[in-house]
Amino acid sequence: METNAKEEMALAHGPGAKRAAPLQAAPLQRTEILVGSIDWSPSALEKIEEGVFTVSVGGHFLDCAWSIVMLCDHFLGHDFGPETALSSYVALTRENLNRYDLFFEEARWPSIRFSSFSKTRNPGLAEYEFSVDAILSSL
Repeated sequence: METNAKEEMALAHGPGAKRAAPLQAAPLQRTEILVGSIDWSPSALEKIEEGVFTVSVGGHFLDCAWSIVMLCDHFLGHDFGPETALSSYVALTRENLNRYDLFFEEARWPSIRFSSFSKTRNPGLAEYEFSVDAILSSL
């Protein structure tokens, strides 16, 4: 499997890698090359639909939103102390791409209420739920 930091790199490497002769000493003896990228750009999603890319991993851009939620909680008096919030990456493939359609509709972004993820605004929250699935269920 070949993974690339950006879809531009995958587009450049993918076709050549697919045409290249398979490695003779490949541990799994596979001849198929799988191409993936990191970032959910529109072109990467298109390539998944077309079958050019096998996967695109993303969701880390939401870390900015989650850090703002935690900063607001901090400045409003919530001491989150040892709590941590980890990046929530999701691997998009042809099999699950349709599940995330709502997430990619730009018209829906203004309707996301990030305050609903705040512990200060929602004292009943036991832990932060910072994930793409949490956003989807809020739409």
